[in-house]
Amino acid sequence: MRLSLAAGEVSGDQLGAGLLQALLNLEPDLLPAGVGGPALARAGCRIWQPMDTLSVMGLWEVLGKLPELLRFRRHFLQRLHQWQPDLYLGIDAPDFNFPVEARLKQRGVPTVHYVSPSVWAWREKRVERIRESCDHVLCLLPFEVDFYARHDIPATFVGHPFARQIPLQPDRQAARDRLALDDGHRWVALLPGSRMGELQRLAPRFLQAAQYMLRQEPELAFALPAAGPKQQAWLQQQITQAGLQAHILCLNGHARCVMQACETGLIASGTAALEAMLCKLPMVVAYQVHPMTATLIRWLKLMKTRQFSLPNILHGGALVTELIQEQATPEHLASESLRLLRDPQQQQAQTRRFTELHHQLRQDSDRLAAEVILRVAGR
Repeated sequence: MRLSLAAGEVSGDQLGAGLLQALLNLEPDLLPAGVGGPALARAGCRIWQPMDTLSVMGLWEVLGKLPELLRFRRHFLQRLHQWQPDLYLGIDAPDFNFPVEARLKQRGVPTVHYVSPSVWAWREKRVERIRESCDHVLCLLPFEVDFYARHDIPATFVGHPFARQIPLQPDRQAARDRLALDDGHRWVALLPGSRMGELQRLAPRFLQAAQYMLRQEPELAFALPAAGPKQQAWLQQQITQAGLQAHILCLNGHARCVMQACETGLIASGTAALEAMLCKLPMVVAYQVHPMTATLIRWLKLMKTRQFSLPNILHGGALVTELIQEQATPEHLASESLRLLRDPQQQQAQTRRFTELHHQLRQDSDRLAAEVILRVAGR
């Protein structure tokens, strides 16, 4: 069976790798190939094109890379046409994957999309595009299946693989020991994102927030995991320019270990916030898109929910503090982070609810998703 797939960023690469291993256990003769990163490559996928080009998010940001993205997709479709897959698996990256899925579905190739886009939160009209593109949607969050049922789109809740990978009660001291963190400091995790666009917008604000926090709490130290060597080199340069090299440990990877080791965190909204929730890390969540993207979202009234971070969406209300766009000033990020750091009761309230949500998401995700894919493929 020939399986073609495309993942667009680090989180999709990791999700796809676990799923691919489960598929190979069930279907040893599987031949996987497509767009991905190092995790998918290690899992046995033949990488035709690296996923770096697809790591872009936001309406305005995509416009700047549109010619490159269209050229990338055109070459990918040509390769798919030559290879003639038995099934196509789009892993997140909806703006890239849905047009590919639609083209293949028209040719009679079964298509599955892994990770529902947040159509229940914003740009709900995309549901018609999903109907045209996907034979089946694999959902990470339980309430998404009900949304698709209302629109007569086949969908299955498979849980989130991270919820099985991460223990319900992480060993914070063991994580500190692995990272050799000095017990004389109170450690705060800084995760400003994995894409360079995110880093360029959020990292300087996070670093300035760290400066403000150190003025009030000199015993603090910060751990900042980078998504890769390129991001680490850029972040290290920013840290040096800010004069914070004595206060911030910048690592290549180890994000999950950092989340398990630190006392609180300042986290970019997205998969990192969900992972931090599963690691039981009390947090403040922030995000900032390009100003033109924010203007378009507001003008077109594309946002349908009050909350934007996954912990709050799963909770159904304000569980963690969210700071977005103009609210995400260094001063505000610092004051909210310090408020959480100084409030053990709020930290405990967050971690109790995080544990309850962890139980909800804890399914045999990779195997469930693999079984659905083989069923859709007629296996």
